[in-house]
Amino acid sequence: MLELSQAPAGRWDAADPGEKRQLLDIVSLIRTLNGVTLNVELRKPFDVLAGEPLLVDGGPYWI
Repeated sequence: MLELSQAPAGRWDAADPGEKRQLLDIVSLIRTLNGVTLNVELRKPFDVLAGEPLLVDGGPYWI
């Protein structure tokens, strides 16, 4: 799970359709289709990770 949380976008881009289905099964709890929009409710801890801001330059501490 830690490996998946490190670079999910890169794994998704490189995956074939079967692997993409497996990734969705791992990270999602509920998937619904609304027209052409796929709505996904994420499993824990992926829901928390998705809500966190990305740290580009490191932590919040000043030197």
